[in-house]
Amino acid sequence: MCNWNLPIVGYIWVRFFTQAALENTMKVSDILRVKGGTLYTTTPEDSLADAAQLMADKDIGSLVVISHGLVVGMLSFREMIQATVKNGGSFGTTSVYRAMDSGPLICTMETEL
Repeated sequence: MCNWNLPIVGYIWVRFFTQAALENTMKVSDILRVKGGTLYTTTPEDSLADAAQLMADKDIGSLVVISHGLVVGMLSFREMIQATVKNGGSFGTTSVYRAMDSGPLICTMETEL
């Protein structure tokens, strides 16, 4: 169940971790201790080109999409590539809203993976 009112502590790609690590009980807080707690955001109205520039500048693979203080989506490298391919190989005037995943799951620091 998604709870849009929880504070954001990070975005975690489970594929980042080995199967051996996932066989043990891990909490989100354990992962963030290794991964770090810096969170980069964008808005649905921002251009995909601007989001790509931020991701390149910060050497990150995803952005949390925030609107009016709430999480409304995630934008990862995967969504950016898909949107670019659909647009004939360029960002064009595509907005983050048109490319983002609008159904991210949100959890707490104590959520077990």
